[in-house]
Amino acid sequence: MLILGDARTSRAYPNLVALQAMCDRAKRADWLKPEPSGSWSMSDSAAQVYAECVTMHECRNVEQLAEVIARLPPM
Repeated sequence: MLILGDARTSRAYPNLVALQAMCDRAKRADWLKPEPSGSWSMSDSAAQVYAECVTMHECRNVEQLAEVIARLPPM
């Protein structure tokens, strides 16, 4: 499973239970986040919480995308 997004909740409930259920069904779960990793715990970002069940990757440009893909193990 590949998730693309900023992991912001707009101050709503992050529903970690639902994310965990999806991750449990997937062979692999990775999240591409288009913000610098240093800002993942700021404001309404739930990235730190979501990182408990899905691998988070900073991915803001094509170079970072290529690095993430190169690090992923084969399926």
